[in-house]
Amino acid sequence: MDNLHTILNNEQNRKNYRYLLLDMLGITSELSKLYLPSLKQQLPQKDIAVVERPGLLHELSSCPHLICIGYPNRDINTDLLYSSLLQMNQDFLTTRSYVCGWLVTHQSIDELSEWIPKAGLMSGQLCNMRFLPFYEPFRMQLLQDTNLTDLDWINVLFPLGLTYYYVDVQKKVRAIQANKESKLLPSKIDPKIVFCQNESANLFNLYINWYDIKEQTNSTVGDNDLINIIDYYYESNLLGLQDIKDRTIYVFYSILYGNLNQHEHIKNILNDVIFNAPGTLAERFLAIESDFKKLLK
Repeated sequence: MDNLHTILNNEQNRKNYRYLLLDMLGITSELSKLYLPSLKQQLPQKDIAVVERPGLLHELSSCPHLICIGYPNRDINTDLLYSSLLQMNQDFLTTRSYVCGWLVTHQSIDELSEWIPKAGLMSGQLCNMRFLPFYEPFRMQLLQDTNLTDLDWINVLFPLGLTYYYVDVQKKVRAIQANKESKLLPSKIDPKIVFCQNESANLFNLYINWYDIKEQTNSTVGDNDLINIIDYYYESNLLGLQDIKDRTIYVFYSILYGNLNQHEHIKNILNDVIFNAPGTLAERFLAIESDFKKLLK
């Protein structure tokens, strides 16, 4: 993340506005320069805009806010940028990030603040949701990592000239650029994308639990572990596992042992749990724990 200052201040990006997107449903310290009352004291009113999120309009202070941290052909506000990076580190693996991302565009702050909720409504319609807060870092990562053949498919929603930067759960900066071709928004998307957006909270908890397991064993989470969690969790749904405890066990055992359906005995256990005893997969797998490696070698 340290090179984000260089990226946002490079020759190309300096030609545009640079914005910081904050989610007021997240939490920051009152001592932080990003605390909204502090921002209102530091910056002119024209550099702060409310992103009116449906469902939160009764209390605009809870809606996301756009903060202009750099004008075209001027240096970026280093203090606010570094404060956002510090906050992002503090937000790491918290349920809701206060810092969502950094946007580079020729658009004014008012134009951008109007585009974000429209994009949330359009993407929400695709995902069978009233509104999709696609700008939340984990949701954005899911939108990309559930469509590995076209990571940037979501950019059809972006206005021309927009580049969106965010930090994923591996603490890597990702950039999504608006599609230069005028492609239409798809009428429907892969069911896996829809499923994962509707199950984002469970997927996030699974990742946190896996992160904790790896930390307790003095090892680190692999770059592909989230993708594996997504794939196995979706697979558990296709199999018919509906209980979240069963899905969790299925995911973790799959990461450890691979394809659980390759052995008849394990397939029978899965089917029995699905049709007769939801919520008992952990007990059933523990009962054959010593045989797992032999069954799946």
